[in-house]
Amino acid sequence: ALVMWLYLARSLARKIDLEHKLEKVLIKPLIDLAGILMGLLWGKIFGLSFVLDFVNVMFSVIFLGLMIYFEVEFRMRKTKYPYKLVGKSISRFTSKENLPKKMLLLDFAGDRLYYATHPLFISSHAIFLVVFSLVKFVQNENLHMRRLIFWLHSIAAHAKNPECKVFLVGTHKDLLPRKRRKQITKSITKKIGHHPRLLEMIVFNMVNGSDNTSRHSFVFCVENSVHIANDIEGLRLREALEKEVHRAEHVKYEIPLRWLKFYDLTNSRKRRKGRKGYPKNCTSSKEAVWNIVRNESIFDEGEEGAFDQMLDFYHRVGEIKLMEDFVVFDPQLVVDLLTNLLRMPIQDSDFVPLVLMEKLCKNLNAPFKEVITILRHFDIVCPLLNTPLQEDTAYTDYYIVPLLLKRLDRKRDILEVEDDILSSDPESDYDSRLPFWQNRPTDVTFLFNFKEFNPDAIFVRLLARCSYVSQQSHDLSNRRNVYSDAGRFYQSNDFYYKIELCTSADEQSLVQVTIGSS
Repeated sequence: ALVMWLYLARSLARKIDLEHKLEKVLIKPLIDLAGILMGLLWGKIFGLSFVLDFVNVMFSVIFLGLMIYFEVEFRMRKTKYPYKLVGKSISRFTSKENLPKKMLLLDFAGDRLYYATHPLFISSHAIFLVVFSLVKFVQNENLHMRRLIFWLHSIAAHAKNPECKVFLVGTHKDLLPRKRRKQITKSITKKIGHHPRLLEMIVFNMVNGSDNTSRHSFVFCVENSVHIANDIEGLRLREALEKEVHRAEHVKYEIPLRWLKFYDLTNSRKRRKGRKGYPKNCTSSKEAVWNIVRNESIFDEGEEGAFDQMLDFYHRVGEIKLMEDFVVFDPQLVVDLLTNLLRMPIQDSDFVPLVLMEKLCKNLNAPFKEVITILRHFDIVCPLLNTPLQEDTAYTDYYIVPLLLKRLDRKRDILEVEDDILSSDPESDYDSRLPFWQNRPTDVTFLFNFKEFNPDAIFVRLLARCSYVSQQSHDLSNRRNVYSDAGRFYQSNDFYYKIELCTSADEQSLVQVTIGSS
């Protein structure tokens, strides 16, 4: 009777889904106790008595031991994860420094078109290599110096990590004489020296001289055409990189073993070798992922905080991309989305039709709604509403992609300002010579100086956001208001404003904002 009721109590305890951990700690033992009492009561009803002798005691102890053993085995089989084996493997390492490290390499596109995508991929849990051609640097030192400084500023702004480390790597060193390479590294060192925050991020290239002295440089000059075993600078770069990896604090971060099961889950949802496109479950809503980890017994009800902490960790180390309410299990999907989006064959209108967006998602086997949510979250696209009252949904006839827009042709002559600016439309007649864009005497102009930070990435995001706000009160579908370097928008019916990306001088990058009354 005791065995039977204990078994029934255990089966009941397994089936009950309790919301809080405290309830599990208190209620499940009470169910076991109730099972023991019911067993004793059942025995009394049928006139049975428990004789305290060696056989009965041993039987009860063995039964309870087997019950505990099978309960543990049940939980292990339910989770389907070899925690014992993983723990045993990790215990062989004597310290954290000896644990194997996994390095995930993300190759950024350096073109201007991709500047706006930096927030997508720059992570606080990363070490950065800014790679540039020494030969191209010599051909146009001012341009490439500005680009180099911009990349460092962008990393500092988006990584949000005071301990962030950056390697500067110059390639094709054998195509330049040694003296010229020294001049370049000296020029870069001098320029970065004026920026204390950037200086803190740079990893020095420590060179030991023949006279037992050491000197440092900010640049690792490597040669692409030879094997790294024959490139002293390349070997020095590898050694310095390994030291920074072992020194990084986020590498020493301890995580619960159960998180590893989620890591295996993410790998199962990534693109497999030899397969076109991505699995259909490569993206999921956060709510769906929560249900999955509960069913897999990674988390229990009431552990939403620990679940969010796990997602944030894997997002920062680059295993997944967490975008508000969506989880992208393979970051490469976002890379392919952007690459294919910027290669789209756009017609003269510069607007991307719905058909092309659906085709893009179909080619990558990616869900359309989630893709639009991701692209809108980072201001890569903006829906073009048919009317100001149209409901804002993922599906619309056309989309504005600021990265694909043409530049405003400022070479056309400008006539005197028309009294009614809102009625002029230069796109209806190219001979109108842009009265639409010319300022009125009552307009107020502001200039925002970004100094050495290239504002291109910020500007394209401004275009997307301003376009969306402007559509709430005005119909933009029949008027050319937006270019890649300029835009004219409306704030309700009260006033209009123009934003323009000005031609940058050597030491300044300007965004001009002009405000006028409607």
